[in-house]
Amino acid sequence: MKLVTVFIAAIFVCQICTGQIYVSPTGNDGNKGTLKSPFASLEKAIQWSRVANVKTIILTKGNYYNVDFHLTVKDSGLQMMAEKPNSVVLYGGTRISDWKTEGNYLVSSVAGKGKVNVRALEVNGTYRERSRMPSVGAFQHNNIWDAKWVSSQAGGWDRQPTYEDLTTMKYLDNLNEKWINPNGSELVIYHEWDESIVGIKSIDTINNIIRFTYPATHPAGAFAERNKNANTFVIYNVKDALQPGQWYYDNENARVYYYPLSSEKKEDLTAVAGTKNQLLTLDSGANNITISDLVFSTATAQIVNPGYAADKITAAIQCVKVNNVNFHNVTIRNSAGWGFRIRGTNVFLDNCKMENLGAGGINFQGNKIVIDSCQIHDMGKIDGGSVGINGSGNENTISNCDIYNIPYCGINGFGCNSLVYNNLIYNIKTFMQDGGAIYSGGDSLAILRHNAVLSDYKKKITVNAYYFDEQMTNSVAEFNIAINTGNPNQIHMAKGITYNNNIFMDKGLMNLPYANSSELNFSNNILIADKIKLTGPEKGLAETIHFDNSKVHAVMQPYSFATGITTFKGNILNSKSGEIKHDQIIQYGTIKVVDYTPANNSYGDPMFADFEHADFSFRPNSPAIKQGIKALNFDHVGCTDSFKRIFKQYTE
Repeated sequence: MKLVTVFIAAIFVCQICTGQIYVSPTGNDGNKGTLKSPFASLEKAIQWSRVANVKTIILTKGNYYNVDFHLTVKDSGLQMMAEKPNSVVLYGGTRISDWKTEGNYLVSSVAGKGKVNVRALEVNGTYRERSRMPSVGAFQHNNIWDAKWVSSQAGGWDRQPTYEDLTTMKYLDNLNEKWINPNGSELVIYHEWDESIVGIKSIDTINNIIRFTYPATHPAGAFAERNKNANTFVIYNVKDALQPGQWYYDNENARVYYYPLSSEKKEDLTAVAGTKNQLLTLDSGANNITISDLVFSTATAQIVNPGYAADKITAAIQCVKVNNVNFHNVTIRNSAGWGFRIRGTNVFLDNCKMENLGAGGINFQGNKIVIDSCQIHDMGKIDGGSVGINGSGNENTISNCDIYNIPYCGINGFGCNSLVYNNLIYNIKTFMQDGGAIYSGGDSLAILRHNAVLSDYKKKITVNAYYFDEQMTNSVAEFNIAINTGNPNQIHMAKGITYNNNIFMDKGLMNLPYANSSELNFSNNILIADKIKLTGPEKGLAETIHFDNSKVHAVMQPYSFATGITTFKGNILNSKSGEIKHDQIIQYGTIKVVDYTPANNSYGDPMFADFEHADFSFRPNSPAIKQGIKALNFDHVGCTDSFKRIFKQYTE
């Protein structure tokens, strides 16, 4: 056998004399794998790459369907690329070309009856939404959950929900149950910073109760006392709710129903139904690999309860315990899950694009992960708790990215000893609450530097631009800008946090919250708003009023003596109304509200050179110069030079 293998390899090396293996949509797996005689499938190319030890695979222009391939330790050192950038599309699904007309709908069968759940459809290169009830907005339900949320550190709810609490929901009479297919419809229940997606086990039409196939994350009705969206729900994949441009999947009969737009003709449609959960998987030990210039599209993802930040959902590209892997100019689009799910070390993503995904862009756990000059937008098409980037580990870098149109956080975690810099983030947290543009908890020694976060004041969204949450320690936010975010900073149960030389600007009230936090340094920042309010503890306040700590949850008791901001100097505070207040709190309750005008700060106009045109340098007599504040320039923040355009849009 060994002699035969060596003989075959020798023949193949002679055939692949260029050191490159070619694949083409018009190729044949019986070919030689050369430019003039290419293979048809990636599987064949990978197989021969291993046999002949040829480590370059080139895909020629065109579309490749039903793609789902694995790279293993045998493929270490491989380079896989398109012959020309963005000329190759790898589809995780089946092309639909045999549409039949049924009333207003076009209908086609999809291979894999009973084995796949189609949750992504691309039509003429664009992402199409599934049908939903109601067509806009959401239904309300009757569930009440009156337990108190303590904190994640303290275990969440002060009374743990039962299985019954997590698997039932009482709905109102305005639901048309006859439209719902329990075997295929999906129920989305909104909470506070996440949502639950569950299957429907049964519907009790007498008592108006829906039972779930598995538990939700929180009981229906959780957080409703503080969030109007938290007593609402939506049902997806409902045939009779179809609107033009939407689709429905009948998983019992493996058929796609599409309601075409008035401008669309059956013969002009090019559609792909996602049938593969992944397009590319790099298994443990698949190291020293480069993937470049390819487009990955239309992966599905099996229905699961997504968890916080959609962390439990699969990705189009998955990496498992890899090292030294590079993705260059890779696009992932129109898929039901994440773009990338990465576990490993020394993984580099540069100039990649993620757009129109059911979950988020990049989900990583690892060390020395570098994400640079990527565009991540229009996430959360299925899970409204999705984020642009969700990360953890050590010594990671997220830089020069454009992140926008996200229902929850832009960047949700990055790891200890990590750097997040020069990113442009806007139109995020469009639905979920208590999240941030750049958010993390539990990390230390992180630096957020020269990022720009912008929000549309007219939408009245409180963004929490630079957010250090529970157990965050010894980290810095410096040289950043936040425009119309409401809360340009947010600090919660954290210690040793520094905000230095940032520009924070708001219409209306600017709130600077730092509940249960200690040893905070706030220096050389510029704050501009109609009103300014600091909300957090004051050192020694609990002792002065003899605060009764015995009624506080044991885990939370030490935070009663939080010291809040211990250094506040060199800042410029420009409250146009003249109002600057400190809401002094213990735990989360206000003790008293006082005027706040500490010494060693300046109060008034910072005198920017040309604010309307995003020129944040200072005029000669600016107090910022006297305070030693450095002038900042954000013209080239992100990777598309879009800052001035977005700034104008959000400040007009």
